Amino acid sequence: MPVYNHPQFSFPSLRLTAAWAQPLDQRFMAHQVLARKWRPQTFADMAGQQHVLQALGNALDQQRLHHAYLLTGTRGVGKTTIARILARCLNCDKGVSRNPCGECGSCMEIQQGRSIDLIEVDAASKTKVEDTRELLENVQFAPTAARYKVYLIDEVHMLSNSSFNALLKTLEEPPPHVVFVLATTHPQKIPATVLSRCLQFHLKNLAEPTIAKRLGEIANSEGIESDEAALLLLARAAAGSMRDGLTLLEQASAFGNGKVDAEQIGDMLGFVDATLLVSLCDAVISGDAAEVLALLNRYAERATDNNVLLDEMLSLFHRAAVEQAVPGAGVEGQLNADAIGRYAAELGPEELQLYYQILLHGKRDMALAPDPRSGLEMLFMRLLAFQALPAAGTAKQDVSTMAPGERAPPQAAQLKKKPAQLATEGIVSPPAGAEFQDSGAAAAANKPVQAAAARDAAAPVQAPASGNASAAFAPQQLDALRWGEMFSALPLSGMVRAIAENMLPIQKAHQPNKLVFALQNSDALLYKPEHCQRIADALSMFFDCKLEVNVKLVDSLQEAGLQGDEETPALRRARLLEEKQQDAVASLRSDAGALALIEAFDASIELDSVEPLPASGGEQDSTSA
Repeated sequence: MPVYNHPQFSFPSLRLTAAWAQPLDQRFMAHQVLARKWRPQTFADMAGQQHVLQALGNALDQQRLHHAYLLTGTRGVGKTTIARILARCLNCDKGVSRNPCGECGSCMEIQQGRSIDLIEVDAASKTKVEDTRELLENVQFAPTAARYKVYLIDEVHMLSNSSFNALLKTLEEPPPHVVFVLATTHPQKIPATVLSRCLQFHLKNLAEPTIAKRLGEIANSEGIESDEAALLLLARAAAGSMRDGLTLLEQASAFGNGKVDAEQIGDMLGFVDATLLVSLCDAVISGDAAEVLALLNRYAERATDNNVLLDEMLSLFHRAAVEQAVPGAGVEGQLNADAIGRYAAELGPEELQLYYQILLHGKRDMALAPDPRSGLEMLFMRLLAFQALPAAGTAKQDVSTMAPGERAPPQAAQLKKKPAQLATEGIVSPPAGAEFQDSGAAAAANKPVQAAAARDAAAPVQAPASGNASAAFAPQQLDALRWGEMFSALPLSGMVRAIAENMLPIQKAHQPNKLVFALQNSDALLYKPEHCQRIADALSMFFDCKLEVNVKLVDSLQEAGLQGDEETPALRRARLLEEKQQDAVASLRSDAGALALIEAFDASIELDSVEPLPASGGEQDSTSA
């Protein structure tokens, strides 16, 4: 090595280190991140976005090219990638087509990022109008080497209003050798004058199975060990972005030293363990409070965010509801597919909706709790306290077959209690939002109160035998009176309950397991034959035997062999409500305090505002408003 001398200083021999003696491309980062290494180079390599690729491919093959394209969508869905592939398709030496060769000079230059005819502009750093004018100064000049001069303006919504105005005229009538490709994540921020000059393509968020499949292919090519559960977790965390998925795959590979599994990803991203999640849901459904608290303690040891647990449970019950409505749609591409299918089969729609709503509202109220732990525990106590009645057609555990000491589900306990209450209450629950009508109008619309009250006292429904949840009379003894009194105990809801409330039983001999009901055509506007099965399931649960239900549509009750003065459960409910209302009004009119106020202030009673008081004994009267 030569020695360099200076008039005032002397330098030792200069030696290049081994690192600086290497070529430039090997001197710095030898590793290329997966998101850049596996960027698609042709439309065929793209995962998803087929609605955009098909339109662009057909236009290229038919030579029906537009001078300005606008690509919109969230981060990492392929906007810049499609723009670069489009530039290759336009400038390939072998001609314009949807399949560039990838071997010619133009394709290689664009792929390597050194094409002077592909001008990429970051609008976030070039927002001034002077930058836009400088960019457009060279638009009129022909391409240097390629067929088209392609201007790729990324994050175009960041341009100022003056910049958009400067771009308008050129964007509308550019030279024939210029193509503009605009990309943005916020198309709503772009002026309508610019939008009207572009062909717009909205790129959708990629589905989780699509991302997981692509991640699996790349992991195999890179020699990364992975399993399906781990890839689904990565795809879920990517939230529709392929670039985010590749970044997470690289992070997980580094975290696991070349191996990617679900447990490590759960620790890395803070996901809830799938086994703990399913066990917690099972404990809530079975009503096991001790197991719920034990599982919450295990979860607290991980020191993760409580909202993550609630989001996972919300997602689980959401997928179960979807699976219940459309079989196969809820379990597709899900890690907990077995649990989702089991919940969809075992739980009723009302229960799934109840769990979902309690969790959703509880998540909102978590910020108001004294501390996160107590808020979480109280939320799960609420899940255990509020349980829906079993839906019709849903298999439930038989209380009589439980082992000694086994805790009965709340639904079974409620169903067991209801028939025994009928003899003492003799009333039904009004629908939500029921209002009391004026006593004169209600009395004119309903049957005479005195005659109906006499029928009620004639043959009351007897309480069931101890330990048995079925009624004390046989299904063949079901008449209009018993039907009205037992109706409130049936686990029916929604449209089916509204239809059954307007039906009356018809006595049929020699059919021990079959019940026939009459329904007037005026009340059957929403009736469907499949409703019979849900009503039959509810009655089978009440009588503790398998029953079949048929509904006969009639113009009048006399046509069905009835006398015409029988009360449907709907009419009985209205009558009982009216009785309560009349008693409340009579009590108020005879109240000494109320009379004193009327006399002192020359006041009057607004009858529409009078409501019966709740029944005593801690339980609200079912006919109170």
